Amino acid sequence: MLSLIKLLSASLALPLIQAVSAFDASSNSNVAVYWGQNSAGTQGRLRTYCDDNSIDIFLLSFLNDFPATPLGLNFANACGNTFPDGLLNCDQIAEDITYCQSKGKKVLLSLGGQAGTYGFTSDAQATAFAATLWNTFGEGTASERPFGTAVVDGFDLDIENKNPTGYTALVDALRTTYFPKGTKQYYISAAPQCPYPDASLSDVLANAYIDFVFVQFYNNYCSLAGTLFNWNTWANYAASVSPNKNVKIYVGLAGSSSAAGSGYVDVATVRSTVNSIGSSSAFGGVLIWDASQAQANNNFAASMKSILLANAKPSSTVTYKSAQITSNPGKDVTSIATFTTVNPDPSYFTSTNSDGHAVVYHYNTIYQTTWSTVYVTEA
Repeated sequence: MLSLIKLLSASLALPLIQAVSAFDASSNSNVAVYWGQNSAGTQGRLRTYCDDNSIDIFLLSFLNDFPATPLGLNFANACGNTFPDGLLNCDQIAEDITYCQSKGKKVLLSLGGQAGTYGFTSDAQATAFAATLWNTFGEGTASERPFGTAVVDGFDLDIENKNPTGYTALVDALRTTYFPKGTKQYYISAAPQCPYPDASLSDVLANAYIDFVFVQFYNNYCSLAGTLFNWNTWANYAASVSPNKNVKIYVGLAGSSSAAGSGYVDVATVRSTVNSIGSSSAFGGVLIWDASQAQANNNFAASMKSILLANAKPSSTVTYKSAQITSNPGKDVTSIATFTTVNPDPSYFTSTNSDGHAVVYHYNTIYQTTWSTVYVTEA
């Protein structure tokens, strides 16, 4: 075994453990955020938030004028250039989508929002619009593509105008006709208000295959702040109603006290809630409105990820190729070239080193994707 001094000297040449975690749709520790509406007035470009290991899913908000052409996109301060017909031409967002995806993030385009002129008059109109989405934002082709060659990872339905027509047909068309043509996994999410059934999305939630349901537990009576929090209603939906029996329900939260009219809850309340419901097979993580609000609120997203990882059950095995290892005072240490840990245990895992001794490795940083110093003690 190496001495502590020799190991510390040698470790200067070793990187800290760096791994880009593959996105796990089945995880119960994902964090999703809406980005694009500059809710806090301090919105940075998309890539700055993708450098945060806390966030797994980005929802670009919004495509809020459809199916009429040109399509109406609104990303507040993030995009002002247009094609000749007025459709936004967002080169910087396009660059950032590709960058975020290279960091293991999923980027979905959100349809709807609180304001906008959107909706369908028939299932046939919605089915036809699936081709527009695929050609304009997916792997299809169109003469005008707001994100250029960048391709989103799916679509989010944040429908709030109480017109449910067509969305089941839209999702069915995307899944049966267009997604199979793609070269990657695509996702569909929906963002209902917490009162059940949702006035705008009840039909699509009951009849279409949805991957993630981002329930807005704010601006409503059923928030975490009171006694009417209705998680059990949504867990029952997942078990008994959703066509996708593996659907994941996310607890949607306001990113700060100024992000919503009501329903913001502090970190301690979220922790208590996750401790209570986090073992549910339907639980997928936390949704935050929005990125700018969370960043301004002491990086609320990082606090959420910490809570989720502390609650998370191991869901996969990850092998790392190198480690920078130090020791507790008075303990011998050994270097290891490869080791495996059950992920996402945020603090400890037990393994066996090269000479057969059982050791416990403790991670200084809780995030799954960037671990730091590893302390080694004999078990």
